[in-house]
Amino acid sequence: MRVEKMKRSGFTIINNGVLNNTQLSWKAKGLFAYLWSQSDSWDFYEVEVLKHSTDGRASLRAGLKELEEHGYLKRYRNRDDKGILRESKWILSEQPMFDFPKLDKPTLDYPTLDNRTLTNTNQNNTNLNNTNLNEDAAVEPNVVNIEDQPKEQTTDCGGFAKVVDFYKTNFGMLNSYMAEELRQMYDEWSSQSEEPGGIIIKAMQIALSKNVRNWKFVCGVLRQWEGKARTLADAETLEVEHKNRQCRQREARIVGADVKRNSEELDRLAKEQNAGIDMDAELAEIKRLKYEMGMQV
Repeated sequence: MRVEKMKRSGFTIINNGVLNNTQLSWKAKGLFAYLWSQSDSWDFYEVEVLKHSTDGRASLRAGLKELEEHGYLKRYRNRDDKGILRESKWILSEQPMFDFPKLDKPTLDYPTLDNRTLTNTNQNNTNLNNTNLNEDAAVEPNVVNIEDQPKEQTTDCGGFAKVVDFYKTNFGMLNSYMAEELRQMYDEWSSQSEEPGGIIIKAMQIALSKNVRNWKFVCGVLRQWEGKARTLADAETLEVEHKNRQCRQREARIVGADVKRNSEELDRLAKEQNAGIDMDAELAEIKRLKYEMGMQV
């Protein structure tokens, strides 16, 4: 079957080698094409990419992992002179690459991190979007270096170090896996809020108020706030609204239970009042009275 192409302006040049790689799933190919097509000023964060597709976080992470496994994407973190993990970087390439640094296990002590502005060095052309090029034409491979840090400075009074301290004080020992989880969550919230540290700590406080020391529960709270909580005050307002909804639902259940109890009590009283009454005799007496009244008339 012949495929007819409807060409329009605004397209991206992309190496067909990525799209023709039979070892990649369609999800991974589509994800690569989408990331490659973004402008130089676009911030690459999981939470931001999620807004532009119906896929969930697990599906997105699976696609990113697939691109990493085949060398089209590399994500790593730099260390400072003290060996502490700092900002993350994403390297996106049209050709597989397998010579980028591996991520070592992070240390467990974190200093207060300064907020940085983003210096984006990706060189992809965003005015083009068509890959229908001559196969003989020489296309120079392009590598996009994506700094995984927010462009705007935050007013976060908590900071990542305080998030780590709060977790270790209230949730337990911080292993390398949880250190990575905390860092990733902080990075994601840094891209959409002014106070990422305060918001994450607030979510952990809510978990503790319910006697829950489970990171998945904290993530669930944060997911409910995505796109709504720009500041800590926003998160606190959302929590108050959540408590009010729960209170109204609880009151509705109580009122419903009271109505049911009252109805059952009325039925019981009616049955008690009717107990011992010979209904046939009562009906016969009523008929007799009606008959006598009719005779008198």
